[in-house]
Amino acid sequence: MFLLILFFLCLSAGLYLILCSAARLPTIGTTMAAMKAVHPKEQKSSLLHAVVSRLSAALARRIKLSESRKDDLQIKLKMAGSSVAPEYHAAKTAVNLFLWLALAALLAVISPFLGVIAAGYGIYMMTRDISSLDRAGKARRDRIDAELPRLAATLAQELQSSRDVIGILASFLPSTTPEFRDELQITLADMRSGSPEKALWRMNRRVGSIMLSEIVRGLQMVLQGDDAVSYFQTLQNDFKQAEIQGLSLEAKKRPDKVRVYSFAMLICFMGTVMAVMLLYAYAKLRGMM
Repeated sequence: MFLLILFFLCLSAGLYLILCSAARLPTIGTTMAAMKAVHPKEQKSSLLHAVVSRLSAALARRIKLSESRKDDLQIKLKMAGSSVAPEYHAAKTAVNLFLWLALAALLAVISPFLGVIAAGYGIYMMTRDISSLDRAGKARRDRIDAELPRLAATLAQELQSSRDVIGILASFLPSTTPEFRDELQITLADMRSGSPEKALWRMNRRVGSIMLSEIVRGLQMVLQGDDAVSYFQTLQNDFKQAEIQGLSLEAKKRPDKVRVYSFAMLICFMGTVMAVMLLYAYAKLRGMM
């Protein structure tokens, strides 16, 4: 049975190569060389990765996503720092699952237990690929949220003397993080070429942050002619309180490390007090002699 399966695998591989040659498709070596040229930092330049990429590209041309699903997936890919198309990402996830299920079917002939393990691992990899976008997007959103208290303080101060929203955001660019700088650069270019309010709304939709929604609401008030100085001052205090609460929650998640640092600080404080007391006692004794 195993030899029969091996024979069919070899026959299928031979037929695949013949059909690729007849259709004048690029070879696997050519595909791998192109992948290395386009993605020089990509580590997975193996034969399997090239096959998965080719199958995914072929399947992506036949996948039709709804507009809402395509937009949501494109935003997640952008937040995760990936430049692939939404159809290609969906196709790659489906191809990986199909290959694992095919391997599970082959292993089930030898051992049903191995087949179940391979199928379960394939499903696990699919869920991991799907959730990895959410994790990467959340990490990027958190890094952007960390800059928003400082942006609120800058707006509260700069709006007292200037109403130029584009100029204030442009001056904030050099001092912010790369993630927020990318979003601001896109938004500023969008504001200069079109409606500033719609550009801010599109940035808010891309990032999907509640804190950024408050910033955007205040900036739209400024663009409509309202005095939003007190609004951003209140927002600055609210963001500071939220930042303190976030640090407290983070500290509760790592109590052991916090205890070590607290104990070290207590030892340093006691050492400082004891040193002052000893110096004071030494000075008194020296004055009595």
